[in-house]
Amino acid sequence: MVDLFWITREKPNTLTAGGLWFKEKKKEYQYMVYNGEIGDDKFPDIEWLRENIGKKFIVKFDPEDMSLVYLYEQTPLGLRFVKAAETKVLVHRNKQEQEDWEAGFIAQVDKENKRLRVEGYNKMERILEMHGASAEQQGFHRPKISGIKSTYQKKAKQTNIGQIQKEISNTTELEEIQDEYSKY
Repeated sequence: MVDLFWITREKPNTLTAGGLWFKEKKKEYQYMVYNGEIGDDKFPDIEWLRENIGKKFIVKFDPEDMSLVYLYEQTPLGLRFVKAAETKVLVHRNKQEQEDWEAGFIAQVDKENKRLRVEGYNKMERILEMHGASAEQQGFHRPKISGIKSTYQKKAKQTNIGQIQKEISNTTELEEIQDEYSKY
């Protein structure tokens, strides 16, 4: 049905942090990629958006029902389906205008965004530690993530050479000693 009846926009559209938008017949449409099944509780798929912001997608839509569009990538073999996007849920920014569900929606999106930021930060720190370039290995304190309370962030485990040597001296088997020593 999509291939036969849906319209394919000629120009690709760029995905932004605010979603995807285009004008069709002098009317503007805004769409967002949500996680979960279509129609369920909708929250933006923040992880997918982070990986795809700035990419251009070909859009297919049903001119009779503009609530859903499909995003495609242009490949050497033709169009490849990527994701479905739904009409963007608009929330009021003013607290006095917000409905009950809007405050929860904003809080959950903010929480997910912070979780992904901390996850990315911790991943970066693990890579730096593997290469001997972390702040602690250089004698500095690890900087905090801006805008995130310390409850989200994991504290760096401080170890010194004396603690490592004490652990090694307390072990009895040679293999355990070699394993522990090779970690550091």
